[in-house]
Amino acid sequence: MEPGEYVHELQLTPIVSKTYECPMEVWAPLLTRALRLMPNIRTVIISNYTEEIALHSPDFAFSLLSRPLLTWLELRYVGIVASDQLGQAMAYSQSMRRSAVLERVTFVNKGERMELVANKGIGSILFHSRECLTHIELHSYDLDAVLVGDGRVPLEDDQNRPIDLAPVIFPNVTSLSIPWCEASLERVSKSFPALRSLTFGSDSYPDTVNTPFHIIPFPHLTSVEGFQKQLEPSLQSISSPSLHHVSMDATWRSDGSWSVSPFLSLRVIPSLRSLKFTYCFSMPDAWWKGLDVIMPHLKYLSLRLEVNIKEDVDVLSIQLNTVPAGLAYLPLAYVSIYIIGTAEDIGDKADPYIQSRFTEGAIAYSYAKYIRTLEYIDVCKEINSKPGPVTWWSAVHKVSVNQYVEVEALEPSKGMVVRDRYNLEL
Repeated sequence: MEPGEYVHELQLTPIVSKTYECPMEVWAPLLTRALRLMPNIRTVIISNYTEEIALHSPDFAFSLLSRPLLTWLELRYVGIVASDQLGQAMAYSQSMRRSAVLERVTFVNKGERMELVANKGIGSILFHSRECLTHIELHSYDLDAVLVGDGRVPLEDDQNRPIDLAPVIFPNVTSLSIPWCEASLERVSKSFPALRSLTFGSDSYPDTVNTPFHIIPFPHLTSVEGFQKQLEPSLQSISSPSLHHVSMDATWRSDGSWSVSPFLSLRVIPSLRSLKFTYCFSMPDAWWKGLDVIMPHLKYLSLRLEVNIKEDVDVLSIQLNTVPAGLAYLPLAYVSIYIIGTAEDIGDKADPYIQSRFTEGAIAYSYAKYIRTLEYIDVCKEINSKPGPVTWWSAVHKVSVNQYVEVEALEPSKGMVVRDRYNLEL
């Protein structure tokens, strides 16, 4: 009997992964030895220092990928050394017919964007696991080469003309997250025929996803997430009859650099029922008008707002009045509000007037007052990077000569059930 026979999951956070009491050159080989004693390990998550572990323990990748029951692998801060070792380990395990059968993988690149190819490094893991994978998450990689051919044939001829290669198919992948990755939307469509959830884009690199001018079919896609800069052109090309959830990061600055409402790009999704929207400061009043025409079937809305009252003194009034009023004609049943700020903005060091007007109950009431169809609201504040508790509310609309509304607190257990019912995100 192995000492680690009953260990099914190993998760190392940054705090655990590296301590001053145990240097990495000592700690990394101990981790490798421990993995060999865990024959039934199914999940391994290393949140940091993967490159350092590989540098100080060359057998780490072989010990990891030889675990026969391993199905979920998440490695962050993967550099060139770790990637090469993982590719070699996968090739060796394949030759010995005892490699892990991976279903979920996450790889976060440590340095500059790295090209993935089918016969090398992390690309080898993706290629050899393509029949079994269901969830893939990659950060800062160039994917185009790993989505065509087998890595042995060049993508271009001697005159730099692209060679038409057959796509590499990942038949069972339903969730693909590729932020800060270089990828062709058309190749993604061909390589992932069962895709239901797609996350892509970057706030720093607006052209990371190559979007053609013609329609690209995604027959099973239900959810898309990304930054507004990439989502807007991509939504014009994506064709999916089942698409009903969008998560958009439209971080708008008060310098007026964005003059067009990001909501306009959602007109191409007539079946949209669930939307998550992230923004900074206040936005022009016009952006919040006419939304019922753009999103006539929207039932769930999640708003994430980053507050800086010093730079935007009107944010309180806008958040409690302008925004809810703009949403008044939408058929919303559930609204989720997440507000980020400092203690001076929205916490115990804020102006007393702001504290009294910006309570969770006051925020919930402001939305219930304007939106007649609203049934439930949840509110959460993140102060100085520390998320507070989520408060849950039900909207009780009173029918009388003078119609009015009340908000009543909900138990968290009931609130979570209700939110899951309305939030259509996968």
